[in-house]
Amino acid sequence: MKSVLIVVLILLIGAVLFLPKEMDISRSIEIDAPKDIVFHHASDLKKFDKWSYWNSLDPDMKIEWGEITEGIGAKFSWESEMQEVGKGEMTIIEHEPMKYIKTKMLFGGSLEPFFAELFFEDGSEGKSRVKWTMNVQHGNFDLIGRTMTLFLEGMIAEAYQNGLNKMKEITENLELPEYSVDIKKGTYDNMLILAIKDTTTCDMNKIQEDYTNYMNQLFDHFQKNKIDFTGMPMTIQHTWDPENNIYIYEIALPVTEERHPETEEIYLRRIVGGEAIIAEQMGSYDQLSRTYRQLEWYMQENAIKIKGPPIEMYMNNPSEVDVSELKTRVYYPI
Repeated sequence: MKSVLIVVLILLIGAVLFLPKEMDISRSIEIDAPKDIVFHHASDLKKFDKWSYWNSLDPDMKIEWGEITEGIGAKFSWESEMQEVGKGEMTIIEHEPMKYIKTKMLFGGSLEPFFAELFFEDGSEGKSRVKWTMNVQHGNFDLIGRTMTLFLEGMIAEAYQNGLNKMKEITENLELPEYSVDIKKGTYDNMLILAIKDTTTCDMNKIQEDYTNYMNQLFDHFQKNKIDFTGMPMTIQHTWDPENNIYIYEIALPVTEERHPETEEIYLRRIVGGEAIIAEQMGSYDQLSRTYRQLEWYMQENAIKIKGPPIEMYMNNPSEVDVSELKTRVYYPI
């Protein structure tokens, strides 16, 4: 009897050794949405949460976010009472803007990580292509891992395809206005400006209302004191901190090189010119967040460090052109 059990055990081990040593999964999709939008929905883990198949299985799943949720080092952990979801954590460990994301995942307290990759390419006619892959290598004697591959491969492949389908549904149904942006290196000139500075919340309705009021104050001041401005209206973006609900900015107009009247709110100061990364945006001001993301990605990809707050310059009058023709120039001093 003992010899029979030994033979059976040898046969089972032999059978397992013929199981695949590698799990290689790949699923792709074409999405009718701009690549920067699609990439953002994968790079920002709080948006990933909306299309991930596993996250959708348990609405009551507990999620804890890391200190950052987008780009390299972004992290979240989850815990679910559902066996199919379980618990684990995911971290973005590689991040090439609008091209590539690599994540590391740990499941159920395991010390052995799984790695997944997302690839982004231009599709036809302004569409985007996304490929989601996972490759797991098992050693010759990793009997548990090689056995688990039989059960996991089909489940993960299905989850990948369902997730990509959901990403497609979300991004294709966004209402996006006409938009384009061109980013390049350049310079900006020294400027003397009359400005108003404010600290407020990140409430966009309040910001727009305040912006209009401050700009009217500036124009009234210019008219009353017969001051000529030498360029377009601008905003200097000192602090944008949604987490703490703080926004600090200046509204300004450039003026000629001479002394000009000031008030308690309106003051004169100089902006020192120099090198900058410059973005030329065409389209609604509502799309500036897309431009700032692409500026950040551009600087990350080219290892560029910024030296000061960005300057938004509004190159035409919104009352005179269609929203799609609004032109905004953003300077990031470097």
